[in-house]
Amino acid sequence: MQPRGVAIDEADLPAWARSRFSTAQLQLNKGLLWVLLIYMSTTLEASRVSVAQRLHVHTIGKDRKEAKPSLEALARDLNLSPQTVSVSVQDLEDQGWVLVRRVSTHYNVYRLAWPLEDVLRADRQDVDRCGRPTKKGEICARRAGWGTDTPGAGPCKLHPIQPQPLELKEGVEDPNELQPLESTESDSTPTVGNFNSNHWGIQLQPLEHSTPTVGVEYVGSALQSSLLSTSPLVLSEGQLTVRTARAIAPTANQSGFAARSLISAIPRYRAAPGWVKKHLTALAAAALAAGFHRDAIVQYATAVIAEARFAEHQHIPEFRDALRRLGRDAALGDLPEHSEPAPADDAPWSDADQAAWERVLDHLGVEHADLDTGTS
Repeated sequence: MQPRGVAIDEADLPAWARSRFSTAQLQLNKGLLWVLLIYMSTTLEASRVSVAQRLHVHTIGKDRKEAKPSLEALARDLNLSPQTVSVSVQDLEDQGWVLVRRVSTHYNVYRLAWPLEDVLRADRQDVDRCGRPTKKGEICARRAGWGTDTPGAGPCKLHPIQPQPLELKEGVEDPNELQPLESTESDSTPTVGNFNSNHWGIQLQPLEHSTPTVGVEYVGSALQSSLLSTSPLVLSEGQLTVRTARAIAPTANQSGFAARSLISAIPRYRAAPGWVKKHLTALAAAALAAGFHRDAIVQYATAVIAEARFAEHQHIPEFRDALRRLGRDAALGDLPEHSEPAPADDAPWSDADQAAWERVLDHLGVEHADLDTGTS
């Protein structure tokens, strides 16, 4: 390959470069002038400038401006990879900044050189460049196809061509109804447009209602099968037996009190930390809201605790397992019956009861004759 430069120790500063320096700068030695020209280049990447500076350092104090460091030494000194150093040297050689004499049995010899032509011209077009915009809004000056499978053509590997957006079919007025690009194959892989029936990728979606704790969300999924089942559930106290009947929903304070009371009814959970009780209360509130009887929840929790399958501190997963079992058995219709306790027999009327009754009548100013014995 014909050299594109001439060694700086064998030739004076070329005319195209002399016009770029002041009279005072022209008094500097050739090595410094060479480095200053490198700094003026707008087409060299930072790694190329670093390698050029390092080669100049190796020539300081020498009349013959040449150096022969290994690629590994240059990479170690500059904190670059040997591949980057090798490509940088090749770029410097292509532009005429360095003459390289390759020796098969030893390290290459590098000589600083003046490019034969003005490589600093702003309108230089002999080397194709990437030309893509960078993050800073500038134009990438790397060689075309640098780092890609097509060197010398196209953008560099840092600025690949982005895929084209989906096109609108003719006659489609709604911009939300995007259609995939036409394909010649009938059995092609579906694109985003095929799955965009509800415009999830285009329109803003409403925010989901957040749950107060993770426990409530877990119960909603753990009891999903039981809530969708047609099997009869164990109803909570006071709940209407007809599902379609209207009933006044309990307030948040009432449901929270019932959930806290349920957790307090389980001895193991009374001494739990506050944050644990918060999760347990949320789980209990969701279970009660789903229609599970308080006694059934306590019974299943007590049964799971008795199995001792969970560690002493694993209250939350333990209670979740109890609710999971309860939901499963409710869906299968295999729940134990919970009967209300039978009322106690009336005690015989005593003299104390009669005396208390007389005091009440006297306080109210009512005589025995005034009482309607038919309705009392």
